[in-house]
Amino acid sequence: LSIQSVCRETLGVFSSLVTDRFVNFDKMPHVTSPTLIVHGKKDSLVPMTHGRQLHEICRARKMFVAPEAMEHNTSLMSEPNYFVMPMLQFFALPDYIFDDITVPDWAYRKKRHEWNPPL
Repeated sequence: LSIQSVCRETLGVFSSLVTDRFVNFDKMPHVTSPTLIVHGKKDSLVPMTHGRQLHEICRARKMFVAPEAMEHNTSLMSEPNYFVMPMLQFFALPDYIFDDITVPDWAYRKKRHEWNPPL
């Protein structure tokens, strides 16, 4: 949610001494783009409930992924199910195509009046 909210859970009243650069809770309701939130269940720095709450207040199309073994600094690329697979499912990215690409002859014609692609 924010740095202060993380500090509030551990430092109590002293959390007010920490400036807040990440006011995610205030900004999330204004996000309009599709949003994928990945938050590891073993994150000992930022509680998973923060990621869950951000997901709940997000008004855009959204997806929440909480990998069991993922910690705060675990690489997203260390396990395909952490980020790559959810990203491919959520954002509907095209599959890789390994076929050779063929460029038709008309695309190589240099004169503008000769450039008449077939309809």
